[in-house]
Amino acid sequence: IFYHQYPAKIFDKENLSIKTELTAEDMKNIYNKEIREIRSGDDFSMICSLFNQIEINKPNAIIDFRFDQKPYANFFSQKYFSVNTSIKFSQTSIYRFFYLLKNLISNTFYHQNKLLIPLQTILNIFSSDELIKYFYENHQIKQTQILNTIYFLSEDNFQYIDINLDCMKNQNFADISALKKILQFGAKVYRIKTMDEFNTFLDSIQTDKLVTAKEREFSDILEQFEQIKNDFRVLNEINIVQDWNDIFLNQHFSSASLKLFLDYMQPKLTRQKLVQDKRISITNLQNTRNLLYDNVFVLNVTEGVLPPKRKVPFLLSENQRNLLGLKTFNHIRNREKYYFYRLLAQSKKVVLFTIENLDENKEISSFAEELRLYFKDKYVLENQ
Repeated sequence: IFYHQYPAKIFDKENLSIKTELTAEDMKNIYNKEIREIRSGDDFSMICSLFNQIEINKPNAIIDFRFDQKPYANFFSQKYFSVNTSIKFSQTSIYRFFYLLKNLISNTFYHQNKLLIPLQTILNIFSSDELIKYFYENHQIKQTQILNTIYFLSEDNFQYIDINLDCMKNQNFADISALKKILQFGAKVYRIKTMDEFNTFLDSIQTDKLVTAKEREFSDILEQFEQIKNDFRVLNEINIVQDWNDIFLNQHFSSASLKLFLDYMQPKLTRQKLVQDKRISITNLQNTRNLLYDNVFVLNVTEGVLPPKRKVPFLLSENQRNLLGLKTFNHIRNREKYYFYRLLAQSKKVVLFTIENLDENKEISSFAEELRLYFKDKYVLENQ
């Protein structure tokens, strides 16, 4: 079953695609009774207007697009406001796992037909639990054993150890199986020589083991990671790069592949799910899906924020992404417009906080201007 909320005239049921761009005219039969725009000249004036409006009519939610990146975020007390925003993938447990794995691989090297790793690298990696917890659910004991082993070897003037731990055969250690298991996992990754092998390795990772219980329950991290892997796989399948070794130059293949994968993951965002309580919820546009509000405030309804600025595509052009069925800037723009208009359609009263400042090149969102044209009877403008 495929469920959608697009107006029938703009949705192609046969191809499951949008035929024409959504406009404010498509929102004729809506729940909304009033749309107010409060126009300010800068961020400070906008936040002052927001707090004044909260005193007059407390909203169910405040929608912001870059709340965690704004200095004014510090003005909002957690006692009265519940913040639900997106976080960068670089702050997730999945990213940290691959980051530690990349450090392990990039410091591994062959010497006299043996794979060696600096002792300091192993100490750095196992000082964190992000890698070892993938292999052991109750990892604390194993982690302590590994660290104790490393400290012992360091005191015995070891600088490197081999993947198979042959150097430790004559040593008296309680249990080195955990260390050996993880190093041999690293050795398999180290031996990856093609992008097909690398993508197969990504598919073999049991992602559910990487995420925390909080990430699993309160974010869309698993769905986002599947999308990231899919994008990376398509990049190889279209043969835009004939020989990846030409791209990586003299770098070790698996280490360079992990770095490229990390670079692609880093700017991606995971959306946090709403948690309902008595505080005013501050969230982003994507997190308002399928929610109804009596009264909602929307901050930063300015061009470049809503809709977002066009970004330079990663490796593929917009036309190439479109031909491959990947997201393009137009897809993102139409999605943001749909989410925004749906929020307004499902909210009884909406207050839009906009900024217009010619000196700072800030202007009202084209989405808001379109609303003002089509809903003159409901749209009220207040200049601050």
